[in-house]
Amino acid sequence: MWESYKKGFKAYLQLEKSLSDNSVEAYLRDVDKLNEYLLATNNQKKIAEIELKDLQKFVKWVAELGMTSTSQARIISGIRAFYKYCLIEQIIIINPSVLLEAPKTKRTLPDILSYDEIENMIAQIDLSTTSGGRDKAIIETMYSCGLSVCGEIIFVIPAFAASFFIVLKIQIRLNPSPLLFINKISSKLGFILSKLLISFL
Repeated sequence: MWESYKKGFKAYLQLEKSLSDNSVEAYLRDVDKLNEYLLATNNQKKIAEIELKDLQKFVKWVAELGMTSTSQARIISGIRAFYKYCLIEQIIIINPSVLLEAPKTKRTLPDILSYDEIENMIAQIDLSTTSGGRDKAIIETMYSCGLSVCGEIIFVIPAFAASFFIVLKIQIRLNPSPLLFINKISSKLGFILSKLLISFL
């Protein structure tokens, strides 16, 4: 009985959801885990007869196996997807997994570098090259602004450089020495911006 439902569920995941083979196999293992629980507890209910309380007992059983809250949440996600499929295919009338709560996953604070570690990393940059000035500017921008991922800097730096370049073009028309304008902002900022402009132009 479960095998026929699993075949339909597998086709649903592949054709309707376009999931990868690994994801499909993970969802099918979640269904197998539910079937394993029903057999272990001698629960002979059919899929359409399973209620919320049965699924809650299943979640408790999974927790007693020693699985982490993250693994439990993933299994529950798979069970919800399975029952959603059953509802679409009119195998069931009511979806008992709608009110099924997943355990709260523990969130840990990310590891951060100390001030000395950041300074040491910056000191390793070769400032005699154009890329060195760019790299120093990127790292200083990331840590001074509290950016958490490198992906953010990819968008921040070009946009920042482009915006400044517009200002610089205006200044060129008014002042034959645009670098003087940069130095008026601050020598350090001027160094960073000039390196950025060289890198991106």
